[in-house]
Amino acid sequence: MNEEAFFDMELQLREWFDDNYEELKLAGGHALSTRVKKIAFQHILQYWRKMKEIANEVTDTELTLTLSKQKSPLGREYSVKGNVDLLRTENTFYMYDIKTESPDNIKDNLEKYKGQLNLYAKMYYDLYGDPMAKAAIIATGQTESLKEAWNSGDEKKVNEELKKWNPFIEIPVDKDSTSELLQIFGDTVDKIEEQQFSPPNEEELQKKKRQNKNFAQHVCDNCDGRFSCPSFKNYILDNGKASRKNSSNIVKYFKQ
Repeated sequence: MNEEAFFDMELQLREWFDDNYEELKLAGGHALSTRVKKIAFQHILQYWRKMKEIANEVTDTELTLTLSKQKSPLGREYSVKGNVDLLRTENTFYMYDIKTESPDNIKDNLEKYKGQLNLYAKMYYDLYGDPMAKAAIIATGQTESLKEAWNSGDEKKVNEELKKWNPFIEIPVDKDSTSELLQIFGDTVDKIEEQQFSPPNEEELQKKKRQNKNFAQHVCDNCDGRFSCPSFKNYILDNGKASRKNSSNIVKYFKQ
């Protein structure tokens, strides 16, 4: 791809991104801050610049896979659903799952993702009878040095850091290794139906989780149930603040 075509493609990506964002904003009623929207588009550019050969060969995007009529330990029926991308050429057959986390975070929690992708491989096999040859995570999250390069506004620095950045993480495929993960899903279904909701205690919320964030910052900040969670309330009141920008409003809410 020559430089002009490369530039035209990035302009097209920008247009698609903006159109999709407006549609999602209208459908969901939620808007992103300027900073978050900027980073989201950086993830897309990173993926395109580093993985465009793969992007051009993907044959199915957001393919929905469903594993139906599973039984929980207490006999409840449930289904598992997931979305993946597929790449099929004459010589290979790959399943991809794109994550917005950094490659280092994925590698630090590789067992979790091995289970997820192997479950998807089983679901694909059960639906289509076609064994998956390979699977991979594409992690579009930024390293600190890549983030700094984007913040500098220097395209040369960005491209230098992209050369070092490796978002492609191959996962060994073993579709018969999913029984433990399905057991966890079944246990979770039973706990939900039995209304057994036991949040981690405040001490657990203080523990470091990922990217120098503790459990409350990494998990609770993204949990819709945090405002009715006694552990989160105690965490906020004891620390005097929350990690979000509107932390003062959250503190006021819990002090009412």
